[in-house]
Amino acid sequence: MAWYESTKQKSAVREYRSRTAMQRDIEKATAYGWQVAAVSEVRQRVGCLRIVMTGFLALIWKPPSHFLVTYSRVAENAAAG
Repeated sequence: MAWYESTKQKSAVREYRSRTAMQRDIEKATAYGWQVAAVSEVRQRVGCLRIVMTGFLALIWKPPSHFLVTYSRVAENAAAG
């Protein structure tokens, strides 16, 4: 069972490694009565070890972003009315 099928939760926070995975989950969750409350993009910083290991390329090639999505359950009375 996927997390969005649970009827017990009122809110959920999920982390995604790609934008396509995030969008796919948002579409599925909205079909189960969830709405997106907030989306945050988390960018990793370039660490010292990465700069030492890859040199100048570390300043050009940035680490990938992660996405944090906060969902809230739409009240059934509001959805029905």
